[in-house]
Formats: sequence, structure tokens, C-alpha cells
Amino acid sequence: MKGRAEERLRLFFARASGLTLVEILVTVVVYSIVITAAYSVLTSGIMTWQVNNVKVELQQDLRKAMDWMMLDLRQAGAVSIDDVPVSNSWSTVITFSVANGVSGGVTIWTSDKIKYYLSGTLLKRQYGASVRDIAQDITVLQVRRPVSAPNTVEVNLQAQRQTIQGNTVPLSQSFVVKLRN
Repeated sequence: MKGRAEERLRLFFARASGLTLVEILVTVVVYSIVITAAYSVLTSGIMTWQVNNVKVELQQDLRKAMDWMMLDLRQAGAVSIDDVPVSNSWSTVITFSVANGVSGGVTIWTSDKIKYYLSGTLLKRQYGASVRDIAQDITVLQVRRPVSAPNTVEVNLQAQRQTIQGNTVPLSQSFVVKLRN
């Protein structure tokens, strides 16, 4: 019996073929290519997701800043703006009064001024003694009243933020507000 089992075992191993070194190397190379491609797709997807996430946050901040400024500036009049003269030059701050009512056909302006300005990368709104942060990561605030349209205010806001991996995402928003008479 023992001889027969040994003979079967020897026949089994004689017929069994193993993997050659070339086959193993080809398999490793193919799997390496597949894994590298999958990693590249995954990394690209993560970076795109991060950039889009930061872009959405910046858009929200710019929209919030724009909404606040538009709401206030629509109540301002050309005569109530202090520090942005009618010219084609840009200013980095704007201070103005808003309408408080009308008496005898004349607009009465509030005594407390509203001021928008940058402090670092924070857009601030000051009303009287109260200061409020409106938006963050704002890098540029530009305001002007063009000679061609003195009853309008043009505002340019620019923002930027970095993703976790260090990519800088810039975004800008411009708008024009028509002032009260």
C-alpha cells in the first residue's frame, strides 16, 4: 500500500505544473497598473470634491456679503455716501446713511452711518457702535461710483480659500446697486 500511495503522489506532482517566475512578474505588473489607475482616479475624485466644497463655501460667503450690501445700499442715496466720490477710481471702504423717512418731500437720513470694510479677510459691517462680521475669506473689497452713472454703486468682492491639500480656490462677485434719489 505504501508503495502505491507514493507512486500516486509522485504522478500527481509530475503532472502538476507550477508558476514560472515570468508569469508571477507579469501578474504583479498587471495588478500594479490596475491599483495605480484606481488610486489615481480616487485621488483625483477627492481633490475635485475638496475644490468644489471650498468653492460652494466661498460662493455662500460672497452671496451673503452681496445680499447684506445690496440691502443696505438700496436704502442709501447719492448724497448720503461719505467716502466714495463720483469718479472712476476704486475705494476699499464705503460709509453711508440710509433713509429714515421723508418730510416735506425731503429725505431724512439716519444719523448713524453704515460702514463696510475689510479687516484682514473678514468683511465687516459697522452700524453706529455695533460691528458685525458679514463674510470671511474676502480678500478684496472695491467700491466705486462711476462718472457715467453717479446714482449707482459698483461693488467688486473677491475671495479665496485653500483646500486641505493646499490648492487655492479664488472666486469673485461683482454687482451694481442703484441708489435712492
